[in-house]
Amino acid sequence: PACPTFFVPGTREVVVALAPEDVHWQRLPSALRERVRCVEGGADRASSVLAALAGFSSPPAASDWVLVHDMARACVRVE
Repeated sequence: PACPTFFVPGTREVVVALAPEDVHWQRLPSALRERVRCVEGGADRASSVLAALAGFSSPPAASDWVLVHDMARACVRVE
């Protein structure tokens, strides 16, 4: 199936912190996985967020927005 279009226009990069033992990521469509950079998560949420922030392909500019998303409360909407 086609990858759902859930990336907000203007989004340059998505970084996801995954648990080392995660078994679900590889089951997602490759079209989605190809658009997302993955890093290994930490022992707690703060460590995972720090790992994701360090995982950008280039550091965000001071004027960039960086959104931290809690997967337990998914559903980003443009509005």
